[in-house]
Amino acid sequence: SFANFLLALCGPPSEKETRIARKMLEAKNPELCREFQNALSVHRAKTKGLFRVAVTASFEPINRSLLNGLSLAIKRAKSVRGIKKDLFDKLSRRIIRVKRKEVPDTPTLVDLFKETSKLYRSPMIVVIDEFGKNLEFMTRHPAKGDLYVLQALAESGGIYLWVCLHQAF
Repeated sequence: SFANFLLALCGPPSEKETRIARKMLEAKNPELCREFQNALSVHRAKTKGLFRVAVTASFEPINRSLLNGLSLAIKRAKSVRGIKKDLFDKLSRRIIRVKRKEVPDTPTLVDLFKETSKLYRSPMIVVIDEFGKNLEFMTRHPAKGDLYVLQALAESGGIYLWVCLHQAF
């Protein structure tokens, strides 16, 4: 529930879900709501929100889960008014080429995330649900995937990560 609320909160104010989430935040904590609005202004994301990537992890490498989430987010973004669809089409074709690999390599994946954020002209929030599935896969197949991808994304600037685990690890 919180992940859905967070994604709605970070969206463009033109979306009904975003308006509802922001009203809920303001009702519960007006000061936090003001700080959040100021943060959006600082990042020039007040009118369009953050680029939102919702990832539902599976028993697979984290790199694959991230790539699938980014691909779906780009498909959704192409329907948003004001988005340069031709640029996102080029990015989508690049993602299709990367998906052919068994495990997308970390530098390529990080570049795709950074390029997407740059095209959208706003920071990005990546919410990974069921992350334990990726961890379970990594324990059984340590040569496939790269947990470093999370650090590389977090250090790339303008990409915020939220990871949900339903068990301790």
